[in-house]
Amino acid sequence: MANVYISAISVMLFIFVLFAVASCDSASHNNHVDHSAHSAQMPQSQVASTKAVPVSTSWSMSQVGRSGLFKANFHCDAIPSVGDFQSCGLTVTQSGEPVHGAKIAIDGGMKAHGHGLPTKPQIKSTAAAGEYQIEGLKFSMPGAWTVGFKIDAADTSDQVIFDFTI
Repeated sequence: MANVYISAISVMLFIFVLFAVASCDSASHNNHVDHSAHSAQMPQSQVASTKAVPVSTSWSMSQVGRSGLFKANFHCDAIPSVGDFQSCGLTVTQSGEPVHGAKIAIDGGMKAHGHGLPTKPQIKSTAAAGEYQIEGLKFSMPGAWTVGFKIDAADTSDQVIFDFTI
């Protein structure tokens, strides 16, 4: 009977270690947001003329870029949590108008722990004006997180950084 308990405990310990290792992707530990600022201005002729579609979400944060060129709204269908892939997006505007065709990179991590995101999320354009979908975003543990976006549009660049706690 004792052997059955020992075997059960061994299996549970193995599963725990397996999940702990899987949630700590060492390849992403060097992915940190570049906080340097750029001061180029986007020509008004490059800004789309239609208004951004309002986004209905459960959680969102808005922030102006470090250079003041863009405003971004980082939003998710639910409050960010540990474990599952997040269903999130980014709305990008300049002077209240949506920014179309931007190339957006995402990076982040936990500064206090010295590691990056556990996954390599990608940003995709959507049909909505100025709206971009974030695919593959996951958080591996509770604590203070930073998620940053480098936005390149019309030969100008800006960074928008979000700090929050899960």
